Amino acid sequence: MDIILENFFKAAAWAMETPRPYSAFHIAFGTAGILSAVILARRLSERPASRILFISALVLAASELFKQGFLYYIVNGRTYDWWYFPFQLCSVPMYLGLSYPVLKNCLWKQLQRPLPPLFRITLF
Repeated sequence: MDIILENFFKAAAWAMETPRPYSAFHIAFGTAGILSAVILARRLSERPASRILFISALVLAASELFKQGFLYYIVNGRTYDWWYFPFQLCSVPMYLGLSYPVLKNCLWKQLQRPLPPLFRITLF
């Protein structure tokens, strides 16, 4: 299994020249990103927000797994660098989005219960 994963990440590790700032590469990808965001926003506006949130979290988790695998197999030569440990502040939206379908029902039940008297006093 290790060989398969290493070959997968080696296939993604092609050499690339760094594009110049504000070159046609940046303009083309920026324009494509903005257009795809507008198109997806229009298409997904009818769907429930919880489904979109969960799908976005799945995409973030897949990209995090790819990043961790790439760093382990290609960049650091099969050694794990703890500097890239995924439990950081920027990873919180991914974990919250993945846990949302499970926590949604629990949180909804909590919100349906009446507030304790002390909490009601502090709110008002």
